[in-house]
Amino acid sequence: MAKEVPKEKRFGLEVTKKKEMDPRWLEWGEVGRAEIVGYEIGTAEEGANIDKLQKKKFMEIWRPFDFIYHHSYGMVSPFFEGLLDKKLMGTRCPKCGDRFMPPRANCWRPSCKLQETEWVELPLRGTLHTFSIMYFAGTPFLRLLPAVIGYVRVEGCNMAMVIFVKEVDPTKLQCDMPVEIKFIDEPKGDPTDIYVVPAKGWKPVEDRFSWDEEGEARVVRNLKSTKEHWDKIYGKDRPMMAEVPE
Repeated sequence: MAKEVPKEKRFGLEVTKKKEMDPRWLEWGEVGRAEIVGYEIGTAEEGANIDKLQKKKFMEIWRPFDFIYHHSYGMVSPFFEGLLDKKLMGTRCPKCGDRFMPPRANCWRPSCKLQETEWVELPLRGTLHTFSIMYFAGTPFLRLLPAVIGYVRVEGCNMAMVIFVKEVDPTKLQCDMPVEIKFIDEPKGDPTDIYVVPAKGWKPVEDRFSWDEEGEARVVRNLKSTKEHWDKIYGKDRPMMAEVPE
């Protein structure tokens, strides 16, 4: 739980609020030290064209990178602090009026000449510009699969942000659908503190893009096989990001 603390100096930062880190993490960087801890040598097919593959020899290694990154959010820190308070803070250029989410510290228009932006609270509403169903991901996100990543344009803003899409059958998603932005129960000051769900009352629009019968069946098969695969590794009680049709 974040708490107010007496002002103190650390690495040039005058601290007024912080969340204590578990001291066990301080030793984490010493565990792997980026040293090679194992390897495999074998053969695999390789080639520029799938019909001209040849067996070649390869070596694969295991090299653990266990580091604690201590870095600043810089000029966009108010966005991340806002997440802690369950507020969506964006920026606005006082010259041209453009609003930015993700936030920009300076306006992008050449005519504004890097005008410094000002902070504004944004509505928790937007539009799904496009989306992608994920069946594989980087190691930190594997236990969340399958998942849906969307590009969402927050109401009144000129940019789209990458965000998880939840509480909806992926086969029913459509571009340009209205969405609501929600917060996880205990925000950490991380972009994954927020996600989107379909706006209340939304129903698929008949004349917009949707899966054909074959495409929908393929998506359902992929969702089910992905869930089964990662359930075997991480268990069935893991927090999946996408709904899987029965």
